Amino acid sequence: MDKALKGGKKRLLLHSRLAFYPMHWDTFKIICGEYDVEPYVITTSYSDLPEAHKMLGTANLEKDRAGGFSPKIFYIPQTNALKKVLLTFRYLREIKPDIIWAQEEPVTPFEFPVLLYYLFNRKPRIITGLNENIFIIPWYKKIFYKILWSRLDGMLSTTDLAVQEIRKAGMPTSVPAWAIACGCLSPTEDKTVLVIPIRKDTQDFIIGFAGRVAEVKGWKLIIEAMRNLPPHFKLAVAGGGDQLDQLKAFQQDPAFKDRIWYAGLLPKEKLWQFYRGLDCLAVPSLTTRLWKEQSGGVLQDAMAVGLPIVGSDSGGIPEITGDAGLIVPENSAQALAEAFLKLQKDPELRKRLGESGKKRFADVFSLPSYARVVARGLGLAEEAK
Repeated sequence: MDKALKGGKKRLLLHSRLAFYPMHWDTFKIICGEYDVEPYVITTSYSDLPEAHKMLGTANLEKDRAGGFSPKIFYIPQTNALKKVLLTFRYLREIKPDIIWAQEEPVTPFEFPVLLYYLFNRKPRIITGLNENIFIIPWYKKIFYKILWSRLDGMLSTTDLAVQEIRKAGMPTSVPAWAIACGCLSPTEDKTVLVIPIRKDTQDFIIGFAGRVAEVKGWKLIIEAMRNLPPHFKLAVAGGGDQLDQLKAFQQDPAFKDRIWYAGLLPKEKLWQFYRGLDCLAVPSLTTRLWKEQSGGVLQDAMAVGLPIVGSDSGGIPEITGDAGLIVPENSAQALAEAFLKLQKDPELRKRLGESGKKRFADVFSLPSYARVVARGLGLAEEAK
């Protein structure tokens, strides 16, 4: 007889293409260590992920096995859609999960086979992730989605905004949601501070930007704001994107001589060092018809190291930032300049925002806090050891 049916450990399945992301994997590990479950994983091969995603790091499976954490892992290879569906069905028959943490967007095809397989079976509890906050879905797909979504038992959402938007797209109100449900890695114990070469004087105020150097991220607004600020306001950039040539062109502009530094695309351990060398982090994202800022992982990073934030009011930025920064209207270089000037002139404000950010990170975004939210969504919280 099946072990779960005999009253043994419940079988918890992590179903995600990004299962090996440290924030997902480590949260899964915390949950499996805290609650009496038997762990399983369905995922894609790590080698199939885009290079930009790999920069975030991956789970150390060998180290975890040596430490006693060794879930059974089932891989979905790169193949046609029908074969992926049939293979997922086969894995689900073998695993017989009691609970499924589908760490995927509800509109992601990778999640569909799970919802389809259990459409008429309420036994496994199925909880999805939710990060997107714009859903443009053709009417004929909405019918299909609403049928599949009716099988969900809950959503773990990064923001309330995302929940509101997917409700508009047809997510049944009967599917509960938990927000803010967003976990991020804590800084490394190494407290090294990256030297920012454009910092020449104690008066210099270094504004940081980390992430995609792309139009929607609003990075050029920082430079526009700097045109109206004294020369000791400077910009340090870490990341990659399709507008790096424009960034380098600004570096050659006489108006910005020795005021802009590009650090490159940094691995996570170097990114922590980068943050520690800044005076504030700017996240001036812009909303478009097809995109608006989601959870913005750099926001949580800044909080974790006590770095004050200046963010636009695009998407989830205000909700994620909370009392850890200043929020300005998006697409306003003047508002950005005023916020930077306010922070530069008020060290006590910077300190207060930084301390609030550290507390917010510990209470809301640290992996132990995130794991508690996920465990409640999965229905495991009452089963703590």
